[in-house]
Amino acid sequence: MADRAKLELAEQGHRASGRGIDSIEAKITEVAITRIVGVILANDYLIPVDTGVPAARVPFSGVGGGGTSKYIQGLINWINIIKPGLSAPENKSFAFAIAYTHKKQGIPTSKSYAFSKNGRRTGWIAAGLAATQADFEKDLEVLTGIVDAFENALISGQRIAT
Repeated sequence: MADRAKLELAEQGHRASGRGIDSIEAKITEVAITRIVGVILANDYLIPVDTGVPAARVPFSGVGGGGTSKYIQGLINWINIIKPGLSAPENKSFAFAIAYTHKKQGIPTSKSYAFSKNGRRTGWIAAGLAATQADFEKDLEVLTGIVDAFENALISGQRIAT
């Protein structure tokens, strides 16, 4: 699942520094006779990347109070990664332009789809799970066949080739 989720994020165009994609990992948390339980771990900010953010929930009013905004600072940090040649004033201006667009359209914006290779900008978790499910089911069929053959050999007393 982790590899498929990473691929989906990259295909959606969500690769600035690569830290989000690199943060995704799968861990098996429980193994029992009848089940396997696992979790997918990722940086917290990848949740709104998965779900999107409606315009009404974008944390920007457009009316400055002269203070600092974590949202604007996050945009500035991201812009430093994707456009490192911008001056500080250009970077700040770009961040506010993005914030105004987010406030009108939500996230993702209509123009952000230009960065997607698969036409999606959200839903990386479900797409990763769907792609993984088919592979998992194939692997499970093979494993079931091996277990069945082993059990049949034990029942019939056959010697198992090694």
